[in-house]
Amino acid sequence: MSSAQLLSSFGLCSRVVRKLLETDFMYDADVEDLTPTELSAASGLDVDDCAEVIRSVSDPLNVKPRTVLQLLDDEDKYIVTFCKGLDDILGGGLPVGAITEVIGPPGIGKTQLCLQVCIAAQLPTSISGVDGEVVYIDTEGSFSARRLKEVAVHAIQHLKTVNLLDSDAVNFTAESVLSRVHYFRCHSLFEVMATIKYVPVLQGENQRIKLIIVDSIAIPVVQDYLDHRMHRQLQCHAAQELTGLAVAYDLAVLFVNHLTEDKGHGTTESYESRNYTSKQLLSNELEGNVTENSTGKSTEAWSHCFDIKIKFNWESGIRVARLIKSPHGSNLAAKFQVTAGGIRDLIEDEVPLTDDKTQSTSFTNAERQGSKKRKLENLT
Repeated sequence: MSSAQLLSSFGLCSRVVRKLLETDFMYDADVEDLTPTELSAASGLDVDDCAEVIRSVSDPLNVKPRTVLQLLDDEDKYIVTFCKGLDDILGGGLPVGAITEVIGPPGIGKTQLCLQVCIAAQLPTSISGVDGEVVYIDTEGSFSARRLKEVAVHAIQHLKTVNLLDSDAVNFTAESVLSRVHYFRCHSLFEVMATIKYVPVLQGENQRIKLIIVDSIAIPVVQDYLDHRMHRQLQCHAAQELTGLAVAYDLAVLFVNHLTEDKGHGTTESYESRNYTSKQLLSNELEGNVTENSTGKSTEAWSHCFDIKIKFNWESGIRVARLIKSPHGSNLAAKFQVTAGGIRDLIEDEVPLTDDKTQSTSFTNAERQGSKKRKLENLT
């Protein structure tokens, strides 16, 4: 290791840190050449704790301190969403180096947003993009390669119309967009965790991954398969791992979660918890779904795993995005619609899609006839 780093800076629990300090283990260099068994014999900690200490010290994702000037530079890095209103309430788009959670009922446009930012993350640096690749973790089977290609074609057409694609971006095509999205179909939290662990390998030396999407984190709990505490621990651990990846590799993370509106009582509940028993409520709360009418400590802890939270919902028949949590403020809102080209600002003469999974292959009239100014605004 190039420089000594305090063991207390590696995120170890206070009990382990105290025991290490009591036995004169203060820096990473003090333990880097030891095996878990050797460290256990010298410190009095059990072998599992010592294995975690050595793993943390050896983990390349452990981040060294940065200057405030570096932090300010990082705050200016975003992945645009192609929807000006949504970008405005986010402060510029999906922030790089942070985790964003988007919640909302089925059909509101969450997966459409995921597909759209798959393309936005690949925008060339010549037009202020991050020119990256994407890891897409699909836990529900809602991903559509055909729909992604359709949105990509529309986005590229927009860019060409307003002359944003120059000679340096000649290779930015629908085919290149599809080839730079790495898709993983996961059926359990264990598979999600395995995929997250694989990201540093996929990243490579050129650090090409700039966006990780998890659609969605609301993975069904298999009966008697996981203890509910273990399930919650795995989810929080997944969020922690992704936070480490976001900071270490300067990438953005987007989590999707579900809500459904209880129109009879005017409250919002988790999608899987409708008509629930008390046992089902516990399962859903610990499943990672957001519950706003039945809270608990585990749900509150889960809410702290994210830097930014946005809620998509219907208001008077209109799709609205509301900023619920952000370091820069909250209670901001933007109206949007889902068109054949993806998520756009709400414009009266554009025809929205009816739901999240509709797949249209034709251009809208507004996209054929709309002005360059409007298209540029929609691309932020």
